[in-house]
Amino acid sequence: MKDTIIHFVHGKESGPWGSKIKYLSEIAKELGFEFDSLDYSNLDKEERVIKLLNALPENKKIILVGSSMGGWVSTRVAELIDLSGLFLMAPAINISDYSDLNPNIDNNLTFVVHGWHDDVIPLECSINFSKKINSTLLVVDDDHRLNKKIDIIGDSFKNFLIEISK
Repeated sequence: MKDTIIHFVHGKESGPWGSKIKYLSEIAKELGFEFDSLDYSNLDKEERVIKLLNALPENKKIILVGSSMGGWVSTRVAELIDLSGLFLMAPAINISDYSDLNPNIDNNLTFVVHGWHDDVIPLECSINFSKKINSTLLVVDDDHRLNKKIDIIGDSFKNFLIEISK
């Protein structure tokens, strides 16, 4: 997968190599993908969008993996450029200061995961977003951090990468 790079975009309260990103990057590595995770700490959501856009190579296909605020940032970037895939975990879309978005991406290339017990971002936000863009939505017995079901999320991520690589 030398022609594709995966960019992991962390959430507001985490960092570039948090537990989910470490876990999913091992799956990406196993499948032969190049990947990166920038540090967005202390940047607001718009500054994160600019930083990500500036970091993306022009000569590679792009897959974005975003968690929480990173999900909003990834989806916002998907409105601006062509992506090969968008994998979102409890994305902060359509809540308070995080507007509803319309990614410019084939719905078959978008996958959303959300926890039943998320007390930060209401599950309904992911349901409505997934319904609007007709994407796959996986709801797991977990909270906002999605650490208890990381194995299920990892399996879904692996299948997602295999499917979009065909």
